[in-house]
This record gives sequence, structure tokens and C-alpha cells, in this order.
Amino acid sequence: MEAYFRLTYSLNGMHIDRADRLPFKIIVSTDVPYEIEFWIRKFADPKVPEQLCCSVIFRQVISKKQADNFKTLFSGYLPLSSPPQLELPYRLSSTGMIDIDGKIPDRHSLPARLLPSSMRDVFSGSLIKAGNLIKGYIKTLRWVDLTSGNHNPFAHVDFKWSLDGDNWQNVPTSGQLSGNVALPISTDLAVHSLIVSTILDGQTEPLSHELIREALAICSSSPRSSLLISITALESGLKQYLSWLIPGVNSLLDEFQSPPIVKLLQDVIPKLHQERQINLDKFPLEKVQIDEFKKWILLRNRIAHGVEQEIDQHKLKNFLALTRQILYRLDVCMGRGWAEEFSANPNPENFWGPNSDSSGVLTIAIG
Repeated sequence: MEAYFRLTYSLNGMHIDRADRLPFKIIVSTDVPYEIEFWIRKFADPKVPEQLCCSVIFRQVISKKQADNFKTLFSGYLPLSSPPQLELPYRLSSTGMIDIDGKIPDRHSLPARLLPSSMRDVFSGSLIKAGNLIKGYIKTLRWVDLTSGNHNPFAHVDFKWSLDGDNWQNVPTSGQLSGNVALPISTDLAVHSLIVSTILDGQTEPLSHELIREALAICSSSPRSSLLISITALESGLKQYLSWLIPGVNSLLDEFQSPPIVKLLQDVIPKLHQERQINLDKFPLEKVQIDEFKKWILLRNRIAHGVEQEIDQHKLKNFLALTRQILYRLDVCMGRGWAEEFSANPNPENFWGPNSDSSGVLTIAIG
């Protein structure tokens, strides 16, 4: 048996030459054929501008057990694994409950985490595949036909599934929706006194911090560029710190095409700190942290050598936060005590601003 999947993105910054030809469909006859459709999304409120959208539809073979689960879900009931993945009845919200028979209440979305793991795998794999198909088609279109548009024009509209290709249901929600929240300018005079003191000392924001801000700004729109810039930010921060710690060392570091980040963080800086009795608790990094750096540096190197790589934006944001945390640790080691609160957060994943796990990023769980 087969199941159908349909993913839709709006194409921000792109437009069509002949709107009268929409909807416009193309069949791509690969080993597993798929259909691309361009269409205009309209809204009830005339003040909301129309959106140019692109959908992909493809079929995927599923096993008999999976087919039974899909039929159960399509009929409005929760499929259960053996043993059951949860105990029924189950409260979804203050106004909705999955009853003892597994009936899902009307007008309530089902979190993907409540599904059997085999169904979650099918949905998540299909979403990745569908996204790659749309992005691959649009990227090829822009290359071959020199079509204009934003660097990363894709905005998620919906993801649906069907058993017959005609009657569609929303795929159970899963994942996180994240967006940056602007941190306000403080009116605390003590803060501004510190700013004035820093300026009078002849200090300005280091290039490394400028670069990590740039990486954060383009994380969602250009994740690969964001990663490349973030590694450069850390390299810049390490060079600046070592030149402060060892005057004249810049000429030696310039001989390296790329500074050995892991070796500097784990070996060189800790040894220099031990000799000089400088903030011994800041370096070396914990194993879980240095493993993150190794993973992302390897990914950076692959991208730099022309290897196509998909990047999980949520995980990248966590890495950028960790990188910024390390830059603030270097600030502390240079005697900037005010940076301590930004460098000591034990959970880099939540490091988006001072004294708050959510002051710099808004994360809404939808699954």
C-alpha cells in the first residue's frame, strides 16, 4: 500500500511571470515520481497580500502494519503500538481528551510524540524528503533560468498526508517553532556607567562578537553561511585572546590557514592559564562541549570543500549560543568581569541573553 504526502512552502521574494497560468503543475519522472505545483494562496482578509506557493506531492510505500495505523488515524482514532505507547484516556488540553477507545477530539491537533514510533519515523522521513524535493527544484530553477528571489525563500505553510491523494489530513505536529526576541536597551545607569568606562578604556566590541551576531542574524535564512561565520568568529576570538596573552604571537598564528581550535581550547590555553594562574575554571571545556565543536568544525570543513550539507537550524542556534558563551569566557579571562554572567550559563542551549533562559529567543513547542 502507498501513502501520499504533500508539503507546501510559500516562496518569499519570488514572483511568477503569468499568474493566469496558475495553478501550474510539473511531473518529475524520477525513480519515485513526484509532482511540483505552483499556486497562489489567498486570504479572507483582503489586506493580507497573496502568497506564491510551491507544493510537492509524492507517494511512499508503507507496510501492512503501517497501513493499518494510517487507516486508524485517518478515521480519527489514535493508533496504538504493542505494548501501547500511552495509557488511555489521555488529556490533550484543558478542553480535549483522547477517550478510552482512542477517539481524538474534534478540532484538536495531535502531537506527533503520541504516535507509535514507526509512524513518527514515516512522517519525519517524508517531511525531510519533501523539503529536499521542493528546495532542489527551486534551486535548480534559479540556476538554470536565473530566477530572482530571496537567498532562502522557503516558508512552511503546511504538511499533509492522504491514503488516496484526494482526501488530505494535517500531519501531526512535531518539533519547535523558534524566533528571536529583541533584547531591549537597558535604562539602568549602572549598565551605562560600565559602557562609558569601557569606551574610555579604548575598548570597542571585538570583531569576534560582531561576527557571532552576524551568524545569529542569518541562522534561519542562510544556515551554512551562518556556520562558516561562527567558526570564523571563534578563530578571531582565539587569535585576539592569544595575542593579549602572548604579545607577538599573531605572526605565528598567521602561519596557520585555520587555527587549530580544539587544540587551542583544550591544550594550549589551559597550559598557559596554569602557568599564569588565570581563571583555571574556564578551560578546558567539558567533553560534551568540545564534542560539539568537533562535530560542527567537521561540518564546516565539508561545506568549505563543496560538499552539500543540510543543517538543522535549531541545533545550529544551540551551537552559535555555545560559541558566544566561549567568546564571553575569553572576555572574562582578559579581566572583563562584567562578562561573567554571560559566560557561566551551564546550559548553552538556553543561552540567549543575561539572567534569563528566554530573553533572547522564543521557543514554542508544538509537538
